[in-house]
Amino acid sequence: MGSLKVRFEAVKSGWMTVRLESPEQTLSFSPSYTPYDSIAELINALYDFLSWSESETKSVVRWNEQPNEYEFVFVNAGEKAGLTISEISERVSGRVREAVFSISDSHLQIALPFWRALRDLQTNPFHNYEAEWRRQFPSREMDALTDKVKVIQEIERRLAAYAQSPNEGIPWEELKAKLINSK
Repeated sequence: MGSLKVRFEAVKSGWMTVRLESPEQTLSFSPSYTPYDSIAELINALYDFLSWSESETKSVVRWNEQPNEYEFVFVNAGEKAGLTISEISERVSGRVREAVFSISDSHLQIALPFWRALRDLQTNPFHNYEAEWRRQFPSREMDALTDKVKVIQEIERRLAAYAQSPNEGIPWEELKAKLINSK
């Protein structure tokens, strides 16, 4: 099981608390629902992040804490995956970007804690998401992300089984191609 924990808390009057924890670091901030549709951006970024790519791709999510902003950059580089979060602030000297959280792990170990937190945000009536966040939850996009997560989980399950008995079954490259092209 991965070490990243993600929670969306205290959704109230167009604000919420975003909390990320790993064994080495913690980040908590309270963004506004505007001007960015950060939840929709996050769902779309996670979907892209979980899409296989041989070349490096980056998916960005913006959050506005007023006056500071946070930027999540999910990096997908084939077998390597990572997330870097930067705090962006305005100073007299200009715009300052400071990395405040970063993690490298498998794609699923990074994406799954976000997916779980999003599902809680979507389904837990305590959050009263649409009234308190002042936006409609992007359910269609979340359904697509959920399908993608299920496929990746099945790929990882099959790869683990293959790793246990690599000589029983089809060659690795053929298995990998079948799994990547399934669904």
